[in-house]
Amino acid sequence: MQCEVLSMGHAISGQWDARELEKKQKELYSSDVSLEPVIFKEQKSMYHSEASPRIIHPQDEKRGEKRLIASDEIFGEKRIYPVGHMPQEDEGGFFQRWHEYRKMVKEKYPFVRWKRLGELPQIPLNYIGYKICDHISTQIGPRDNLGKVIAGGVVDGFGYTYEQMYKMLPFEIFPRTRTLTAFSNSYTETYKMYTIEKSGWELPICFQCYTDGGYEGPPSIERVETAAKFVDNYSISPYNKVRQIQNFIDEDFIRYAVDKYSRGDFSRYFQEEPHRFRRWLMKDDTWMIYQYGNRDTAMEASINASLTDPSLVGRIKVYDDTGKTSGFWYNLGRLMGDESPSSWTALLYWQLGDWIYDGVDLVFGPAEATFTRLGFPRPAIRRLMDGEYKVVAGVRRGMFSPRGDKFTYEMSGLPPEHIREAEREARNLGYN
Repeated sequence: MQCEVLSMGHAISGQWDARELEKKQKELYSSDVSLEPVIFKEQKSMYHSEASPRIIHPQDEKRGEKRLIASDEIFGEKRIYPVGHMPQEDEGGFFQRWHEYRKMVKEKYPFVRWKRLGELPQIPLNYIGYKICDHISTQIGPRDNLGKVIAGGVVDGFGYTYEQMYKMLPFEIFPRTRTLTAFSNSYTETYKMYTIEKSGWELPICFQCYTDGGYEGPPSIERVETAAKFVDNYSISPYNKVRQIQNFIDEDFIRYAVDKYSRGDFSRYFQEEPHRFRRWLMKDDTWMIYQYGNRDTAMEASINASLTDPSLVGRIKVYDDTGKTSGFWYNLGRLMGDESPSSWTALLYWQLGDWIYDGVDLVFGPAEATFTRLGFPRPAIRRLMDGEYKVVAGVRRGMFSPRGDKFTYEMSGLPPEHIREAEREARNLGYN
């Protein structure tokens, strides 16, 4: 007997033992197999790997329809639950998201993975192996003959393996530590941020970013002036709606921290529009730089002396990132192979945001569950998440504002058509 199984929206076929299926159906529902519901399967939430049953009423199936049975429908003497409403899964009703989140934190972000604690001695052993291979590789010298090429390749291969093991094992054993180091590194790779003042507000116009070999050089005066004039014309930063922000974000934050920070919202709802969530993070991170970054007055003086438009003189400001190549978190990350500048300020900023997100989700979690159960499309749920993130950002900014609330990407009161026009012009200028 074949029955149709749906998984992740794709139809697949599977062979089921007819007698076994009949037996299970009788146990679950009634003695009349001809009236049994057809069981489909679809993926659970992002925290589960197996499939959950999706029940289709048999009378609807005969008519070629696939209506989900409501949670209060009775078939025979048994209550039938649609996907996501099985009693063993729905432990918290509207607070199901909290149960799922706790499970995710337990599985992905524990402070200690006790089952792997026995691997701890491998860390120094792998480090010693790496150093031995590194020494042998140096002694082999230039690969100027076939023997050295072969020997060097073998030694370098072992050395690379040992290096990766000693760097990654601590974070596999202590996963939450990796999240904390990502928080301390902050979200963007910003080295310096350039802003222009307008009507008492400051809007970002240029960034210098860290690179593998250090950091980028300062932007050209032409670029600074073009971006500054854009702000004067539109009262909007050219980065306001930027999509391609991969060049100045720290991907470790996405790998190790973003789902912990967002309670899984990033992976659950923003795979179709990742730039949208990343842009929120970028704006939050640059807000922190504006509030806590040291002013680079020497760079400001150099820019003012080079500007060709007198209306811009004295309005350009430059802020340094809070991250430093020193201190506890930098040295911890460096020990594990991550030399990103770090700071306690960034750690506290993102960790506090993480806790605020937990509290705000007490309100938005039930609303999200309701939207999901009512079948709202994902774009509508993303709008709800927009609102949640704005609340989180607003609460945190009220706590981290020594320089006041005078930093923005878009001045208030602008009509939608003006914002869309600015977005088009920014793209024409290369801010895609």
